[in-house]
Amino acid sequence: MLSAYMRIKYPNLVAGALAASAPLLSVAGIGDPNEFFQAVTANFQNASPACAKAVSKAFQEINDLYLSGAYDRISSEMSVCQRLSSKEDIYQLFGFARNAFTMMAMLNYPYKTDFLGHLPAHPVKVSARVLEGSRRAFKPSRDHECYHVLNCFHFVLSLNRSGTNCSGVDG
Repeated sequence: MLSAYMRIKYPNLVAGALAASAPLLSVAGIGDPNEFFQAVTANFQNASPACAKAVSKAFQEINDLYLSGAYDRISSEMSVCQRLSSKEDIYQLFGFARNAFTMMAMLNYPYKTDFLGHLPAHPVKVSARVLEGSRRAFKPSRDHECYHVLNCFHFVLSLNRSGTNCSGVDG
């Protein structure tokens, strides 16, 4: 980010810049295009093997609901602002989810951060605990208990938006 900022701020001094954190080889079509997301998955896998399975299960369940045309159920379970009603809406939901997990992995600091969003300390660990415990009761809000993997999935994604936490889970 600093190199990009330098390039914008001082275009007369900096002819080009590379960001070490960017998946440059993948973007250039040289490296493995899946390598970045494999690293994100590994981050969650290292926090909890059950977490990666729960995320995969949630994505599969949403996809199965989509294929059966259950847009109302997906909309309800994921607490979206506007009812999902098309393939494009589902792709956007998946993109949002992917970006939320990616941001948590990239900002997996041992302290709370407001850098690119409000996140608790160790957001990967916090979200992994929520997802691996999807059969236990968590409270993502005061009146909603999280017993179902989709509910926990929704809560984990909300970590990326609000930095809130559910009862009994600390970062």
